Amino acid sequence: MCRCASLHPAEEAVPTRDAFIRTFELLESSVAQWAELLRCRDCGQLWKVELGAEVDRRPNIAFQVQSADGWLKLDERPLRAALLTRLLGGNSDAKCMQAGCTAPALKQKAFCALHLGLGSRL
Repeated sequence: MCRCASLHPAEEAVPTRDAFIRTFELLESSVAQWAELLRCRDCGQLWKVELGAEVDRRPNIAFQVQSADGWLKLDERPLRAALLTRLLGGNSDAKCMQAGCTAPALKQKAFCALHLGLGSRL
């Protein structure tokens, strides 16, 4: 059963990566990026899905991809920032503490999603 239309452009592949991709077919793998390009068998939506994040005790992240041609060059930063913002409940009224940044800080955090996420893969 396809869930693609109800998913955001970036999602945690939960409850497990295998469960998340059960309706997908593998198109390509990238050992260098620890990711796979998958296509939903029902709707054809393309997804770039991380591999191996469970080693870091975190969920793998899945990103909607518009074209199979550019999946390895996908700029994940804004998608990761949007996911982090959503997971942490949004932004606060405070500004990010990163020098020169004028973006709002995340709720109960001192940094915006882009600067809070710089030290991790999310």
